[in-house]
Amino acid sequence: MVDGGLVSGRGSILLATDQWPPITRHRSLATDLAIDHSAPITGHRPPTTGHRPPSTGHRPPATVHRPPATGHRPPTTGHRPPATGHRPPATVHRPPATDHRPPPLTTDLPFAILGLGRLGHAGMDYGSDLDLLIVFDDQAPWPPTALVAGDAHETLQRFQSPQEFYAKLTSQLILVLSSITREGLLYRIDLRLRPEGKGGPLAQGLTSLVDYLDTRASAWEHSAYLKAREVTGDLGFGARARTAICDACFEAASRNPSLREDLSAMRSRIEKEKASGSRPDIKWGKGGMTEVYFITRFIQLRDRIYFPSERGTTALIRHLGEVGALDSDSTRILFEGYWFLRSLDHWMRLLAEKPRPVLPASTAAMRDISRALGLASVEELERGVAHHTTAIRGVYERVFG
Repeated sequence: MVDGGLVSGRGSILLATDQWPPITRHRSLATDLAIDHSAPITGHRPPTTGHRPPSTGHRPPATVHRPPATGHRPPTTGHRPPATGHRPPATVHRPPATDHRPPPLTTDLPFAILGLGRLGHAGMDYGSDLDLLIVFDDQAPWPPTALVAGDAHETLQRFQSPQEFYAKLTSQLILVLSSITREGLLYRIDLRLRPEGKGGPLAQGLTSLVDYLDTRASAWEHSAYLKAREVTGDLGFGARARTAICDACFEAASRNPSLREDLSAMRSRIEKEKASGSRPDIKWGKGGMTEVYFITRFIQLRDRIYFPSERGTTALIRHLGEVGALDSDSTRILFEGYWFLRSLDHWMRLLAEKPRPVLPASTAAMRDISRALGLASVEELERGVAHHTTAIRGVYERVFG
């Protein structure tokens, strides 16, 4: 139900994602993030005391207090209960873990949370941001028909429009997902990819979102929105939103005669702003992972190529090669290069004191990363970075001219 702008009662938000490594030692978010403020966290584990007698006094050590074999041996029953009855098996009093797992969000609220960036493209890693886009059905009646007759009616009446309600929901969702725990921050939430950026509404009506993409969004926004993927909420509506978003991006790109030039200019701007240091930057620098993203998204927009069923950049590279959009040599270079850089990025996130996409200047840190990658030396690591970034840059220049 709805309480003060939050979906509550059983109060759950489930993120159905894949390829999520855990960021803290808490339960991994590889399959879902369940937030339930109503379910108790204790009370179902049977007590470990009270029915089991002390370990001393009634069963003394054999070498000191064992009585003679005849006449005075204390009874073996009465003070130590049988194995069953007072200490029930775990399956009786400990319900399955799913008993208190909140149910998925229902279709009573016609909205979906879409992942963009690495979340949308199944590329989450340690320390990754959550790039989110909250979309609701702005053609549905308000308040939602299924909830008007229930006890949520009074709460819903406090919101004059679905935009107001979903903005409140989004703000509280951010509050929960960015909570500080004893082991640190849960996630950094990023909503800046929404239309109009920081100045835009927190939640987007699908009709207005599609209109924005079709008429006002830049080529770079079109390339970014191709990654949209439903992760929770009404997943049926989310899938419809994803398809509508991709179609709008493809349609707008087909009418843009300067698509190649627009994306190339944005790539140059990003490189200038973010890769200004002397050490190799494997994400933003020349031949880095960002260039792989620009190559693959440009080809998708140019040739109207949807993502394959398997998400991820390597799966997309392979798919572009299979459909003939990339020649075999470019496919191999991008696949091998991205795989190497992505693996390097993963270990840099884990081992570096302050994770950044720039190769550490510390020889000790470079040695640790080389060892984690299975390389014989720091020199081999540096040669690998130079080889793959140079090869990727060569493909980028062939594609963008």
